[in-house]
Amino acid sequence: MRVEGSRNYFENLDIAINAQGVNRYDDGWAIDPGSNEDGPPANYTGLVLKCNIYHDNSFDEVITRENPTGTEGIARDQGNPSPSSDQDLAGNLFSPYHETAAIPESDIYNEGNHMAYYHHIQQYGQDKPRTRPDFHTPVLVQPDQIQIDFDTLTCCPSRLSSGSSEEELAENMAAEADSTEALSAEYTALVDGGDTEEMNEEILFSIPQEALSLQQQLLGESPYLSDTVMQSAVAKEEVLPNAMIRDILVANPQSAKSTRVMEELGNRFVPMPEPMMEEILEGQTTISDKEVLEGRIAWHHATRTQLFYERMRRYKADTLNPEASFSNLVALLQQESTLPSRYQLAFEYLAKGDTTLALSTLDAIPSAFTLSAGQQTEYEGYQDLMDLYIDLHREGKSILELSSQQVATLETLTATQSEPLSALARNALRANGTLDYYEPILLPDLTKSAPQKPETKTGKINTTSYFTLFPNPANDYLILEYSIPGAENSGNQAIFVITSAEGKQIKTITVHPGQNQLLVPITGLKAGQYLCTLKQQGNPLQSEKFIIIR
Repeated sequence: MRVEGSRNYFENLDIAINAQGVNRYDDGWAIDPGSNEDGPPANYTGLVLKCNIYHDNSFDEVITRENPTGTEGIARDQGNPSPSSDQDLAGNLFSPYHETAAIPESDIYNEGNHMAYYHHIQQYGQDKPRTRPDFHTPVLVQPDQIQIDFDTLTCCPSRLSSGSSEEELAENMAAEADSTEALSAEYTALVDGGDTEEMNEEILFSIPQEALSLQQQLLGESPYLSDTVMQSAVAKEEVLPNAMIRDILVANPQSAKSTRVMEELGNRFVPMPEPMMEEILEGQTTISDKEVLEGRIAWHHATRTQLFYERMRRYKADTLNPEASFSNLVALLQQESTLPSRYQLAFEYLAKGDTTLALSTLDAIPSAFTLSAGQQTEYEGYQDLMDLYIDLHREGKSILELSSQQVATLETLTATQSEPLSALARNALRANGTLDYYEPILLPDLTKSAPQKPETKTGKINTTSYFTLFPNPANDYLILEYSIPGAENSGNQAIFVITSAEGKQIKTITVHPGQNQLLVPITGLKAGQYLCTLKQQGNPLQSEKFIIIR
């Protein structure tokens, strides 16, 4: 690897970049407690692999995970789906010699979370740089071309020094915060009609007679339904039959990427018929309007975070006016309402020798934040680490003069805490020569292909006749479950004709051959007996009577 101009250049490597484990954030933006999948999606931000040149590598980008059921991965959105600048897209150039026959996922091999990859216009032809990852893990990588031409100088300028003044950085940071806040307010108003809790309660307490109105309400708020609401709708099987759930999930393509929703779908007593499941799973390769808005929020949030760290680096590197820069650093960290910034502030005080402010900053965290069980454990670990450093400070010792008890404390933190706290303790042990540590390298498992679809239980369409209809008697709606011979989506269409007992034609519905379920609202029809006839090429194939009751 070398640096070419302002870009990293990777050539003739087995793996150019291996992003392993957790490289994405979860900083508490969830709407409903316990969920990291709903809400303004700062948790979708994280590592963005941007502006790299790949050349003649076996794999350009690899995302590996340690826990097969975990949430490892990089930022869900690689680039901004609604860019305000040509710099807002991923901007990588992939190896020119990759081909499907060699390694089908050689551009991006992804074992982590689903990701959307927003790239510049791909111009195909000899010697044209590849901005699009043509060879990627299916389902888990979704390339999306944005209509912006690629130019190295304008799309990927050097970031070694922004050239911006402190005032400009502060103004840009404030502008990104305003954009994040405005888009988050829009997001909150759109998702579940602006009230996830109320909509969820309507589903939980609904009765079968409200099925049609409930489905129409959910469709009306689509494609902005949260995982929480979709999961509850799928679980409400006694109210919402498969045909209704299919329509709801198809209208919300993000459902196909949600582990929670797909697992709930597999728990239904009457399994979703396989042809209808395939309709739902088409959402795996579709980016919904909700996901686009989430990507825009995440991008502005990440850009603000980048500016925040640039300001922090400047203050910490200032050797000409260290006292003024330290004051500015403290003010910057105090303005941040995140746990990492409070821990950072406490240890900045400690580095300056102010143990009183270091302790008071740490002690104030439980009253300033509502800590989850995991965050509480992490907080107690930081307390132990802070106590250890303060003891060393009071004794006039360095980190290289640990007692056996202090070594034991660091060993416990290394073994029981998550990153970055575990790394802080581990590094101290390594500095003292008490720990041999080799950074783990997670390699892609090439013996198994990436999942094409979730392992969700499916059912079958009744094939003993051309169609069945239910419920019968019916009230607000009728479901036609059909299996019509012929190639699906062919021109050989079939027609359902509904007539009254007097023989008057009431409704006609055109369908393609294949297997499916069709929801037919009948709220406008009077009570009585009706006949449903299936015709193909003018020939009646089957007729069934049904009754409407009021």
